[in-house]
Amino acid sequence: MNNELKQIKKIYGEEMMHLCREMFPSLLEKEGLLLSILENNLAPTHSFADDIKEHNLYEEFKDWIYSFVDVEKKDMVVTEKTPFELMDEAGYTLYECKTEEDIQSFRKYYADGEVLCTIYNGGRLNRCHVFFDVKKNIDEIKRENFTNPQREDEYGTSVISIQFSRGKINDLSIKNRYNHTIKNNNPDATFSNNLENIIPGLTYSFEKYYGLNINQNTNRESVFLTDNLSYVKSNDGKYYRYNLEIGGIYYCENNIIVQDGDVITKYRDNPERYILIDQYVVDLKEKDIILFNGDVNKDAFIKSISDVGTVKRINILKDKDKRIILIQYDSNDEEKKIQNAGEAFLGSLNETEVEMLGLTEAVVDNMYTEYALADKVYREIIADVNPEISDDEARIIRVQVIFFSTTMKDGAGRRVDYTGREKETVYQTALSVKEMADGGEKNFEDLAVQYSDDTEITFSFGKNEVEKSIEDAAFNLANGEISDVIQGENGYYIIRCISTFDREETDANKLKLVEQRKDEAFGAEYDIFVQGLVRNLNEELWNSIVMIRDEKVKTSDFFEVYSKYFE
Repeated sequence: MNNELKQIKKIYGEEMMHLCREMFPSLLEKEGLLLSILENNLAPTHSFADDIKEHNLYEEFKDWIYSFVDVEKKDMVVTEKTPFELMDEAGYTLYECKTEEDIQSFRKYYADGEVLCTIYNGGRLNRCHVFFDVKKNIDEIKRENFTNPQREDEYGTSVISIQFSRGKINDLSIKNRYNHTIKNNNPDATFSNNLENIIPGLTYSFEKYYGLNINQNTNRESVFLTDNLSYVKSNDGKYYRYNLEIGGIYYCENNIIVQDGDVITKYRDNPERYILIDQYVVDLKEKDIILFNGDVNKDAFIKSISDVGTVKRINILKDKDKRIILIQYDSNDEEKKIQNAGEAFLGSLNETEVEMLGLTEAVVDNMYTEYALADKVYREIIADVNPEISDDEARIIRVQVIFFSTTMKDGAGRRVDYTGREKETVYQTALSVKEMADGGEKNFEDLAVQYSDDTEITFSFGKNEVEKSIEDAAFNLANGEISDVIQGENGYYIIRCISTFDREETDANKLKLVEQRKDEAFGAEYDIFVQGLVRNLNEELWNSIVMIRDEKVKTSDFFEVYSKYFE
């Protein structure tokens, strides 16, 4: 990734970086050009790329960007030859891709880790005309001979993909064989995205025979930002993404307000003190919520807050997508719960526990206050997590298993594998038992008692709970059906299905999966939060900590007491 793309990612987000790399490879050849266009015309936002995708405004966005660029076609050679004839003269065989299968046929030319996104992701034909060019002497050009890849070296240009975006303007991208292995040298702009650098006349030939309009400037206005999307142009010439407009006042992202075309920066410049939520301003210093414009006495939201009580504390939980604002009031109801919980917990402790843990009424009250706040954060994060878990996803099956071990423990208790010959002997035994099971000489359970190396015979499990080979075999059995001999990590298995669907256990597993999804959602938010923290270990304090070891200290009632009073 070049430095310009890194800056675009920082200011406008990762999705915008990918979008710009795909749509404007030629502009990225001119260092700083695309970034300056964006910075001069679009205020920082990480939502722009998503807006473009959601409303399918790729062409409008491209036209808008090119309206700031003087695009000229200098010294374009006129020719009557087709692109296929010209590429043949240049030593290539040109292929036009009309189907996804056509594109996939070129995968064979790319080394591991260097496959084009065009091939890897698929779907490129929906938005691009795609061509591949393969050198006629391709079999003589080996990857291992190029240890210091250069964008236009013999290997890099031995297979190229020429792509034109669909629409009135056909943006050109020439992709080389190294893909993004080349650092700080845009692989999507091979030959500087100039077809004339491959062979003179190629630009004219493609335009003539395919009706293309390569990099033409249409000078479109940016009305798509204001007509289709929630953006407002301010007097500084930039477009700002707004969340709400009331009476000509635009409440925008990043604590910005645009009023009468002017950008009000008071709140943007003091993010540690102010947070803008639509038309409301949260003042963290004064612990207050004010209305930017209007009569606070007539505002229902402000009035409802005032009716609750005095703001005691405002806490902010941030991540890359949102901020959760927790407002704590002096609430008699909650204070009573904290007081009751504290008294109950202290009352459950013996004198030694109180002394050793250094607990007082104030300390315990603060513990419950902090935990209640943390619990509110957790519940807020998972509030919208309500996944639909299907019967199939949660399905629990019940089986009987005969296990033939191919490992043993040595004198030190370590598990070691059998030799290859020993494993073959075990496998042949498993095949014989499988034959007996199929022949009905003995019932399956008797065979399991006689031959299985596991004392347990009957198991219930769901998906992703056992080895993949065992899961695949078991979940494809009908009631009463017996599997083939299955190889697992530590031995061989023969499985007989007792029930393909245990309703009671499946319903219980659904509840478990819902809780798992909630924990995953919280974990994702928490990981982002932790990554933004600055951590320094106070080694002196850490080393001074002494763990309490007293048989009289055994309390574990803190969370049970919390559940009793708060849930």
